[in-house]
Amino acid sequence: QRGLTTCHFVLSAATSSSRTERTSARTSGEVGLRTAATSERYRGPQDNNPFGMNRSKMATDFNGTWKLVESENFDAYLEALGVNYMLRQLAKAATPRQEIQQNGDNFVIKNSGIQTKVTTFTVGQEFEDDSPIGRVKCTISWKDGKLHGDLEGPRGLMTTEREIREDGRLYFTLTAPNGTIAVRIFAKE
Repeated sequence: QRGLTTCHFVLSAATSSSRTERTSARTSGEVGLRTAATSERYRGPQDNNPFGMNRSKMATDFNGTWKLVESENFDAYLEALGVNYMLRQLAKAATPRQEIQQNGDNFVIKNSGIQTKVTTFTVGQEFEDDSPIGRVKCTISWKDGKLHGDLEGPRGLMTTEREIREDGRLYFTLTAPNGTIAVRIFAKE
């Protein structure tokens, strides 16, 4: 039953530290703040982003328990990955839950369904995980307020995106190496 989940973006709960430095601009004489992690500058009140943080990171809070309520094209996605018929039927019949603990860029995601799997990860740090096609190297990043995953495996590149839309539901979009797309929709419990 191993490998029915795709790189579920679980990051270590260890918090990353970011040092803030005072800097002075030589041309305008303004004083600003810069984080060691981003090296972006705060240029004053007009910037309204004092720590140079990616706004999309600040906007999305995935914390909570999420239950699968809808699935689109999941069987075709699993078939594109080479998952056999019996495992596809088990995967489609399951109603998984995801418990997500997020602390900034650090994630712990516990997936419960046919099996229970815990994934821990930090955005921007590569890690390895199991997928329906075997072991994959995963890199998770923030893109437009979404958690975007690149998963390099034995059959090529798979991608994932997690986002919370205006309806309050979590949309988990999976793309197989051949371009087949599935969407798994979760509601917060």
